[in-house]
Amino acid sequence: MVSDVACQCGMVNACHDQTLSGLPEKNPISQEVIHVRKTIIDPNYGQGLTELQGSGVGELIHSAGVIVDTGDVRFVYLSGRVATDDEAGTVEARQQIVGIGDIKQQTRQTLRNIQAALRAAGGDLDDIVRMRVYVVAPMTKDMFGQIHEARAEFFHKEHYPASTLVVISGLARAGALIEIDTDAVISPPASS
Repeated sequence: MVSDVACQCGMVNACHDQTLSGLPEKNPISQEVIHVRKTIIDPNYGQGLTELQGSGVGELIHSAGVIVDTGDVRFVYLSGRVATDDEAGTVEARQQIVGIGDIKQQTRQTLRNIQAALRAAGGDLDDIVRMRVYVVAPMTKDMFGQIHEARAEFFHKEHYPASTLVVISGLARAGALIEIDTDAVISPPASS
């Protein structure tokens, strides 16, 4: 699902000639019209979850993520991922949680799923600018350490994303201990 939105100044969310929080007004750099393309990633993401059966909801109103492409840069907003084996051969196998009871293994698998989704969008984990991490209570210091040991296997210090950790009472997926959603900014490859 794709839609185009034209913006006179090139900003996605707000024109830069507006006054924000007492900052001085800036004139638009260019009056050139740019096109922003919004692409929905897998609008059927999450369909068939046994945890939601019997809820009366016929269609989930969300997607696996959204790509906003300006031509100069691509913004990728991924919905929360858990430790499922997204590469498994059957729908049933793809819905199974990997590493039941093991926060480190679940963190690794969740990051693999995020990595695969970003690669499909033309990026990688180094492109993540913000992540929100939801961990099921009770979270111990040992669990915190295991999460960060797993993250250290995937992230390079010069590309650490901003991150928020939230301890919650539970997740929608039975057996899931961690869920991570991310925002990424992907620059086009440098031309040689």
